[in-house]
Amino acid sequence: MKIHNSITTIIVLLAISTMLWNCTERIEIDLDSTYTRLVVEGNVTSDTTVHWIRLSETGDYFYNQVAPAVAGASVSIDDGVTVHVLR
Repeated sequence: MKIHNSITTIIVLLAISTMLWNCTERIEIDLDSTYTRLVVEGNVTSDTTVHWIRLSETGDYFYNQVAPAVAGASVSIDDGVTVHVLR
């Protein structure tokens, strides 16, 4: 019984040491600037008074500022019967 427990302990220790001893490789990810895209966030419910939409533009990953908001856009929701214009 002691031999079985010793072998089990050795196998468990080898498995743990194998998991802890891993190889790492540095990966460089290119995060250059690209063209801006429109970001649309919103919440549409059955209550027409609580709809909200936020339009913004994408920003660079390392640009630690709030994404610039889009102003002057006209947003409408069409359910096939009625067109709701959001202001």
